[in-house]
Amino acid sequence: MKSSSTYPSQVIARSDTPEALCYSILDILGEGGSGVTYRALDTKNQQLVALKALSLHQIDDWKAIELFEREAKILSTLDRDGIPKYLDYFTTDLNGDRYFYIVQELAPGKNLLEWMRSGWRVSEAEVKTIAIQILEILIYLHRHYPPIVHRDLKPSNIIKTEDGKIFLVDFGAVQQTYHDTFLRGSTVVGTYGYMAPEQFRGQAVPATDLYGLGATILHLLTHRSPAEIPQDGLRLNFRDRLQVSSSFADWLERMLEPDVGSRFSSSTKALEVLKTPPKSKSKPKFSTLDRTLIGMTGLMVLAAIFWTLDRSKYTLLSMAGFISNEPFKAMSERPSVDRLKYYLDRGFNVNTLDINRRSLMYHAIQNDLPDVVVFLIDRGADISDSANLIQQQEDKLKSIRESKKIAEEMLDKGYVANRGKLKQENEERLRHEEEIISNTSINNIAYYAIVKNRIAVLKVLIDRGVKIDRIYPDENRLSFLHLASVHQDGEIVKLLLDRGVDPNIKDSFGCTPLHTAIVRNLMPYAPRLSSYINSINAANDSISKQSVVYLASAGAKSNTTCRLNNEGYRYADTQDRSTAIPSLIRSKYRLYYPQDITDRTTPANLLLLFDITDINFDAYPQSK
Repeated sequence: MKSSSTYPSQVIARSDTPEALCYSILDILGEGGSGVTYRALDTKNQQLVALKALSLHQIDDWKAIELFEREAKILSTLDRDGIPKYLDYFTTDLNGDRYFYIVQELAPGKNLLEWMRSGWRVSEAEVKTIAIQILEILIYLHRHYPPIVHRDLKPSNIIKTEDGKIFLVDFGAVQQTYHDTFLRGSTVVGTYGYMAPEQFRGQAVPATDLYGLGATILHLLTHRSPAEIPQDGLRLNFRDRLQVSSSFADWLERMLEPDVGSRFSSSTKALEVLKTPPKSKSKPKFSTLDRTLIGMTGLMVLAAIFWTLDRSKYTLLSMAGFISNEPFKAMSERPSVDRLKYYLDRGFNVNTLDINRRSLMYHAIQNDLPDVVVFLIDRGADISDSANLIQQQEDKLKSIRESKKIAEEMLDKGYVANRGKLKQENEERLRHEEEIISNTSINNIAYYAIVKNRIAVLKVLIDRGVKIDRIYPDENRLSFLHLASVHQDGEIVKLLLDRGVDPNIKDSFGCTPLHTAIVRNLMPYAPRLSSYINSINAANDSISKQSVVYLASAGAKSNTTCRLNNEGYRYADTQDRSTAIPSLIRSKYRLYYPQDITDRTTPANLLLLFDITDINFDAYPQSK
């Protein structure tokens, strides 16, 4: 909500009642994200009230109205000492704007932030008294069904009278956790420094209020905002800044645990521990039997340590910056699943890369080990489209993630408006960019399985959800089907066609997999694939006949032209390939450079060109 320093009206009248109620505004008590709160006089009853107002024109989004109405609804159900009594909720239209109002009894006294600004210092005994009163209020709120979570506990929302009585105010961020169960992550509400880590994920549970209370107590004791306290990760390092008993420091540390599961299980438990006097410590006396048992326990602990070191040795090596070559060496020896299990059970990360940036999955495909591939996937091997990206994509993804990290650090360190919304937008942008990279690239693990002709491995990858209809993002734009069609047996071609890949998909030259199957060693990109294709030298060994049959049966068109004109045969000439397509076409059809030969490069014409007579497209009417 936008800030307002002027009153909407000096007198607010509720006109929808038989006897119009009027509230005369005296001054502003406070302004925040959920409205402006005024000190006002109920002119009918001559009672001082807190009048909270929300202007429709000044809100940033409709969520503010939802929160305001929720606050009024929940306040109307509350009846406890320490929570100002709810009196009224109404709306009025003034000067072309609509205003929403909540009326409560005015809590006497000043908020804790005002007390601190006036020089007030609190002792351990006094802060315990304040904590006990707030915990008793929280017990009342959390015992509601569903539990009510305040979500914005901080010094400015706690009123203290001269005689020490405490009131909890401003329920503008209140949440009923049953509602939160079904709308988790929908809203980030709270005040930076006092918000528990789970609130940044849009989640709130009763223990969330314990963190807010702990942060408030820390502020009272240090006179510094929790946001200014040094941190170790998400944990606040405050002990050396306090002069309190160790038992109270322990209690406060548990209140401020970043992990919600490590905090007190309830406000009742937190109150019970706070009221329990610390146990006196006396020096223990040990008998001979005790010493024997302690010695045996020590030996058992040592044995456990050695066992743990053995079970975690690869984790420890990784933490020290070393990567063991043992698992990669084992892959070249075609290891059993049990042998690999030995390494992974001792902390070796299944996605670790060797010095050549090759993973265990890469080596499993290299050595045609489908059972090992299944085992690695079950142990968490990354087979997503973003795994093993080409360098250009990997650099882009790394840059995006680094930008996200820097943006989050800036948000965490500064007082930025709409911090939660900006963090959410940052997360959505990263997901969107990752999705773009994923959708514009083929799966490089499946790519390697195809060029190595590992059909059993490829079946496993497809069954585990790898997409097979993508295009390789380089200048040739090859599909999986183009890559598979270079293999003589054609089995991967059949697998891909059976799984629904388009038989007429084209590369950047307009060539289909049928072209590639016929002249697999003569395509413009053939030299780039030569390291993956064995024994492809002579022209009479060029055709992958079985692939041609599978493609024609699936409807691959025999009359599609392929762009092997000036650009194409200039490329072939520079490779000095005497059997290159342009040379053959020039000799067969007496065409001379640089005449266009596109109309001659249909699959049907290429069969004639190579005098291949045992394949007849007339037998496959679907290919016409």
